[in-house]
Amino acid sequence: MFAQENNAKYTYSSGAEIFKGFIIQHHDVIGDLIRGHPTGISLKFNRHSYGNKAWEQRYGYPTFSSSLSYYDLKNDNVLGKIVALNIGLGFHLNDITSSKNDIQLYLGYGLAYFNNSYDPETNNKNTVISSHLPWNVNLRLGYKRQITRRLNAGVTIHVSHFSNGSRTVPNYGLNIVSANLGASYMLQADKPSYQKDLKLVKSYNTKSYFNIDYRMGGTARKPVGAGSSPYFAMSVFWNKRISNKSIIDAGVEGFMNKGIEEEIKNNPTLIEGIPDYKAIGLMVGHELILEKLAFVTQVGVYVYKPFNPTEKIYAKIGLKYYITDHIFGSFILKTHYGVAEVMEYGIGYRL
Repeated sequence: MFAQENNAKYTYSSGAEIFKGFIIQHHDVIGDLIRGHPTGISLKFNRHSYGNKAWEQRYGYPTFSSSLSYYDLKNDNVLGKIVALNIGLGFHLNDITSSKNDIQLYLGYGLAYFNNSYDPETNNKNTVISSHLPWNVNLRLGYKRQITRRLNAGVTIHVSHFSNGSRTVPNYGLNIVSANLGASYMLQADKPSYQKDLKLVKSYNTKSYFNIDYRMGGTARKPVGAGSSPYFAMSVFWNKRISNKSIIDAGVEGFMNKGIEEEIKNNPTLIEGIPDYKAIGLMVGHELILEKLAFVTQVGVYVYKPFNPTEKIYAKIGLKYYITDHIFGSFILKTHYGVAEVMEYGIGYRL
C-alpha cells in the first residue's frame, strides 16, 4: 500500500471556507443596492501535483481546485443570492517541497446562478446582472499552514467578479472582495515525492507558426430589451514560443458586430450617411502556457473603425486550449477600457 501511494501522480483533498466581505462600488447606482456585507460558504475539492508533467515542475507543482460557493448579498429584494461553480489553478509562491507553509495565488473561471437578476417588470433596480447565469472570475491570495499530517488551515483574500459579458443588458457587473477562513483535509495519508527533471523543465518547441482563427458570440442590443445580435471575428496572426512558459502573438483581426449595425440603423442623429459597422485591428499578445492550456492576454489598436472612431484600443483576456499541435479552441472576453463588448468562442488552425 505504501509503495502504491508513493507512486501516485496526484493526491486529493477536500475542504471548506467561510467568508465575509464587501461589494466594490465601481458605479454610482451600485451604492444604492448595498445593504450590508456579503457572507457565504465555499466547498472545495483539490488535486495536488508532484511534477509528473513538465509544466507542473515549471510552475512549482500547482494545485487544481474546484469549488461550489454560496453568497448572501444582504439585499434579497434586488440582488438576491448567488451559487457559483468555479475551477482553476493555484500557484505556490514559495517552495512547498520542504515547508509546511503555503503561499498561493489562485485564478479561476466558472458560472454562477443569480436567483434575482434584472427583470424589467419585477426587478428593474438590479442593473448589475441581467442574466440568471453570468460568468464568474476569481482571484485569490492565501496563506495555508499544515497543522497535522492531513489537516491544513489558512486565510485568503478573495476577489470575485460576476458579469454577463454583454450577452444581455444592463450589465454593470458585480465585484466582491472578501476575507476567507478555511481548512482542508488530505484524503491520502502519504504523498509522493516531488519530481525534479531540469532537462524536462527547460525543453520547449521554438518553431514559429502562422495561425488563422474564427470566432463568434452574441451581444445585447440597445436599448434594454431590444434582444441580442450575432458577432463574428477572424484573425490571421504569427506566434512563437520564446520560453518554456511564454508564447508571443502578433497579427491582424477583422470584426463584425451585428449589434452595432442595428444601433447605427436605429440612430436618428446620423444624417450624413450610415458608417460601416465593421472594424479592423492590429493585435499583439502573450500566452502563458500550462501544458495544452494557455492563459491569453492581448491588446489591439483599430486601424479601420468608421463608427465610434474615438474607441481606438481594445483588450482581450481568456483561455486557449491546444486540442492538437495544429488545432486550438478559445474562450476570450473582448473589452474596451474595461467595459465588456463580447465573449468570443473560437476555433483555429496553425501552420
